[in-house]
Amino acid sequence: MQEKAKDFIANTLGKLNEYTILQVLWIIEIYYLSANSISRLLMLSDDIIIPNNILEYNNHILKLFHLYNGTVLYMAIVFICCGLAFVLIKGIDILTRYELIYRYCTYGISLGIWLLLMYCSYYVYKILGPAFLLSTLFVYVLSEVFKLVRRNIRKALGFTDYEV
Repeated sequence: MQEKAKDFIANTLGKLNEYTILQVLWIIEIYYLSANSISRLLMLSDDIIIPNNILEYNNHILKLFHLYNGTVLYMAIVFICCGLAFVLIKGIDILTRYELIYRYCTYGISLGIWLLLMYCSYYVYKILGPAFLLSTLFVYVLSEVFKLVRRNIRKALGFTDYEV
Protein backbone atom coordinates (compact mmCIF):
# COMPACT_ATOMS: atom_id res chain seq x y z
CA MET A 1 0.00 0.00 0.00
CA GLN A 2 2.77 2.39 0.93
CA GLU A 3 4.51 1.70 -2.39
CA LYS A 4 1.35 2.57 -4.35
CA ALA A 5 1.06 5.85 -2.47
CA LYS A 6 4.69 6.68 -3.22
CA ASP A 7 4.18 5.86 -6.91
CA PHE A 8 1.04 7.98 -7.07
CA ILE A 9 2.77 10.95 -5.44
CA ALA A 10 5.86 10.58 -7.62
CA ASN A 11 3.81 10.30 -10.81
CA THR A 12 1.53 13.19 -9.88
CA LEU A 13 4.10 15.60 -8.50
CA GLY A 14 6.59 14.60 -11.19
CA LYS A 15 4.25 16.01 -13.83
CA LEU A 16 4.16 19.44 -12.19
CA ASN A 17 6.50 22.09 -13.49
CA GLU A 18 7.19 25.72 -12.66
CA TYR A 19 4.07 26.79 -14.55
CA THR A 20 1.58 24.17 -13.36
CA ILE A 21 2.57 24.30 -9.66
CA LEU A 22 1.11 27.80 -9.39
CA GLN A 23 -2.13 26.62 -10.97
CA VAL A 24 -2.33 23.79 -8.45
CA LEU A 25 -1.70 26.21 -5.58
CA TRP A 26 -4.45 28.51 -6.84
CA ILE A 27 -6.88 25.58 -7.14
CA ILE A 28 -6.02 24.53 -3.57
CA GLU A 29 -6.62 28.12 -2.43
CA ILE A 30 -10.03 28.45 -4.07
CA TYR A 31 -11.09 25.04 -2.75
CA TYR A 32 -10.00 26.06 0.74
CA LEU A 33 -11.74 29.43 0.55
CA SER A 34 -14.86 27.82 -0.92
CA ALA A 35 -14.91 25.25 1.88
CA ASN A 36 -14.66 28.09 4.40
CA SER A 37 -17.44 29.91 2.62
CA ILE A 38 -19.71 26.88 2.88
CA SER A 39 -18.59 26.31 6.45
CA ARG A 40 -19.57 29.86 7.38
CA LEU A 41 -23.03 29.24 5.95
CA LEU A 42 -23.37 25.97 7.85
CA MET A 43 -22.23 27.57 11.09
CA LEU A 44 -25.53 29.40 11.13
CA SER A 45 -27.13 26.06 11.96
CA ASP A 46 -26.95 24.59 15.45
CA ASP A 47 -27.02 21.07 13.97
CA ILE A 48 -23.42 21.32 12.71
CA ILE A 49 -20.74 20.88 15.34
CA ILE A 50 -17.09 21.33 14.44
CA PRO A 51 -14.47 20.57 17.10
CA ASN A 52 -12.76 23.63 18.55
CA ASN A 53 -9.25 22.47 17.65
CA ILE A 54 -10.25 22.28 13.97
CA LEU A 55 -11.80 25.75 14.16
CA GLU A 56 -8.65 27.11 15.81
CA TYR A 57 -6.41 25.54 13.16
CA ASN A 58 -8.64 26.89 10.39
CA ASN A 59 -8.60 30.38 11.94
CA HIS A 60 -4.81 30.21 12.11
CA ILE A 61 -4.63 29.40 8.39
CA LEU A 62 -7.04 32.25 7.57
CA LYS A 63 -4.90 34.62 9.64
CA LEU A 64 -1.86 33.55 7.57
CA PHE A 65 -3.82 34.29 4.38
CA HIS A 66 -4.65 37.72 5.78
CA LEU A 67 -1.12 38.38 6.99
CA TYR A 68 0.64 37.44 3.75
CA ASN A 69 -1.92 38.63 1.19
CA GLY A 70 -0.20 42.04 0.89
CA THR A 71 3.11 40.28 0.32
CA VAL A 72 1.54 38.17 -2.42
CA LEU A 73 0.30 41.35 -4.15
CA TYR A 74 3.73 42.95 -3.81
CA MET A 75 5.45 39.86 -5.26
CA ALA A 76 2.91 39.70 -8.10
CA ILE A 77 3.66 43.28 -9.10
CA VAL A 78 7.42 42.76 -8.79
CA PHE A 79 7.41 39.58 -10.88
CA ILE A 80 5.21 41.10 -13.59
CA CYS A 81 7.46 44.18 -13.80
CA CYS A 82 10.62 42.07 -13.88
CA GLY A 83 9.14 39.75 -16.48
CA LEU A 84 8.23 42.69 -18.67
CA ALA A 85 11.74 44.13 -18.27
CA PHE A 86 13.35 40.78 -19.02
CA VAL A 87 11.45 40.56 -22.30
CA LEU A 88 14.27 42.77 -23.54
CA ILE A 89 16.71 39.93 -22.91
CA LYS A 90 15.05 38.06 -25.76
CA GLY A 91 16.31 40.84 -28.02
CA ILE A 92 19.98 40.23 -27.18
CA ASP A 93 21.23 37.90 -29.91
CA ILE A 94 24.03 36.25 -27.97
CA LEU A 95 21.69 35.31 -25.10
CA THR A 96 18.89 33.96 -27.27
CA ARG A 97 21.13 31.05 -28.23
CA TYR A 98 20.68 29.67 -24.74
CA GLU A 99 17.35 27.89 -24.58
CA LEU A 100 16.99 28.23 -20.82
CA ILE A 101 17.47 31.98 -20.85
CA TYR A 102 15.16 32.40 -23.82
CA ARG A 103 12.50 30.18 -22.27
CA TYR A 104 12.51 31.49 -18.71
CA CYS A 105 13.42 35.16 -18.91
CA THR A 106 9.73 36.09 -19.08
CA TYR A 107 8.61 33.55 -16.47
CA GLY A 108 8.00 36.39 -14.02
CA ILE A 109 4.99 37.50 -16.06
CA SER A 110 3.31 34.11 -15.67
CA LEU A 111 4.31 33.87 -12.01
CA GLY A 112 3.06 37.38 -11.32
CA ILE A 113 -0.29 36.78 -12.99
CA TRP A 114 -0.93 33.62 -10.96
CA LEU A 115 0.10 35.38 -7.75
CA LEU A 116 -2.24 38.24 -8.66
CA LEU A 117 -5.03 35.74 -9.18
CA MET A 118 -4.30 34.25 -5.75
CA TYR A 119 -4.38 37.72 -4.20
CA CYS A 120 -7.67 38.57 -5.92
CA SER A 121 -9.24 35.28 -4.84
CA TYR A 122 -8.58 35.97 -1.18
CA TYR A 123 -9.63 39.61 -1.56
CA VAL A 124 -12.97 38.52 -3.06
CA TYR A 125 -13.34 35.97 -0.25
CA LYS A 126 -12.85 38.72 2.34
CA ILE A 127 -15.54 40.85 0.70
CA LEU A 128 -18.10 38.13 -0.04
CA GLY A 129 -17.47 35.73 2.84
CA PRO A 130 -20.20 33.09 2.75
CA ALA A 131 -21.20 34.17 -0.77
CA PHE A 132 -17.70 33.48 -2.17
CA LEU A 133 -18.94 30.64 -4.36
CA LEU A 134 -21.16 33.13 -6.18
CA SER A 135 -18.01 34.82 -7.46
CA THR A 136 -17.42 31.91 -9.85
CA LEU A 137 -20.87 32.44 -11.34
CA PHE A 138 -20.16 36.17 -11.65
CA VAL A 139 -16.80 35.55 -13.37
CA TYR A 140 -18.42 33.06 -15.76
CA VAL A 141 -21.22 35.48 -16.71
CA LEU A 142 -18.70 38.29 -17.10
CA SER A 143 -16.53 36.19 -19.42
CA GLU A 144 -19.58 35.28 -21.53
CA VAL A 145 -20.53 38.96 -21.79
CA PHE A 146 -16.98 39.80 -22.93
CA LYS A 147 -17.16 37.03 -25.55
CA LEU A 148 -20.48 38.36 -26.79
CA VAL A 149 -19.22 41.95 -26.97
CA ARG A 150 -16.04 40.83 -28.73
CA ARG A 151 -18.01 38.76 -31.23
CA ASN A 152 -20.35 41.68 -31.97
CA ILE A 153 -17.47 44.13 -32.38
CA ARG A 154 -15.66 41.76 -34.74
CA LYS A 155 -18.89 41.22 -36.67
CA ALA A 156 -19.50 44.99 -36.91
CA LEU A 157 -15.94 45.53 -38.15
CA GLY A 158 -16.43 42.96 -40.88
CA PHE A 159 -14.27 40.13 -39.59
CA THR A 160 -15.46 36.75 -40.80
CA ASP A 161 -14.15 34.81 -37.80
CA TYR A 162 -16.45 36.49 -35.28
CA GLU A 163 -17.65 33.10 -33.99
CA VAL A 164 -14.59 32.97 -31.71
